[in-house]
Amino acid sequence: MKVFEIVVQHEHRLLPLRCVSASSRRPLLALLATSYFVAALASPPNTTLDPITVYQAITRVGGAAEIASLTANGDQWREFLASVASGEQSWVNLGVLLLPSTHGESRTALRLALEDAVVASPAVTVGSVSKGSPTFAMVCGASAHAKYDLAAESDDQRLSAVLGALMVQNTNSLAESIRKRLNSCADTLEAAAKRLRGGTR
Repeated sequence: MKVFEIVVQHEHRLLPLRCVSASSRRPLLALLATSYFVAALASPPNTTLDPITVYQAITRVGGAAEIASLTANGDQWREFLASVASGEQSWVNLGVLLLPSTHGESRTALRLALEDAVVASPAVTVGSVSKGSPTFAMVCGASAHAKYDLAAESDDQRLSAVLGALMVQNTNSLAESIRKRLNSCADTLEAAAKRLRGGTR
């Protein structure tokens, strides 16, 4: 009677499996399949979000309920915020769509993610928000950061990104509506920075 020990790598982890065999010639394929099955059962559930699933949930249960669902799972909420902050169009659209359904800490967190999105992709982010809307004022207005230095840094970074986008886009084709939004965003950010330096928000 021989004892075999097989180590299978699954999800970057090495999981040993011991099996007693009456014959040294017992096929190892069955053991490998068994060990992979055990490893799969031991793996944590995949919580990766995708924008289509989030949008479908919003249309099914509403923005407030989807925010409650996302914030109930810390990992998913952090993943969602990081995705919005990346400036990718589909995630920015979801952030803009869900912002009116947020309150308190969730609103602050989502506003900060959208501020980062402006820095990462100004034309996409500003172009996704209706000019003159409350969301536009939050995305292009005074920072949601409570601390002065962080708020000032956010204002400066967003303004620099927006002005940079305008300089680049002036030499390329850019929809006039987006150009107008970028200009309006720059004006709003300059006013917010001035108020911050003057001691008001």
